[in-house]
Amino acid sequence: SVPTIAAVTNGCFRQYEFAGVLANAKHQSDGLKLVEFLMSATLQAQLPLTNFVFPAHQQLALPPLFTRFAVVPQHPVVMDYRQIGTHRSEWIREWNTIVNG
Repeated sequence: SVPTIAAVTNGCFRQYEFAGVLANAKHQSDGLKLVEFLMSATLQAQLPLTNFVFPAHQQLALPPLFTRFAVVPQHPVVMDYRQIGTHRSEWIREWNTIVNG
């Protein structure tokens, strides 16, 4: 059976995740190996069902279960980072009150 789930598309932010190696990193070659692994088709193919995110490799076939429930919000929230910094603690408290009762 399929669990009851929902994708909340109202009030979403578009999130991008990045990985890189700093120019003066002590272990640059190891860092590059990690980035290569993160970008590998093997790891990227696991992301849709383990993190519920779209993989960076757009040519990878998405699992049917993921495509059945994945929704890309048409109008994600765009907000100045300073506003987030100003209200972060307040919003976290409000979220915790809503979630924890």
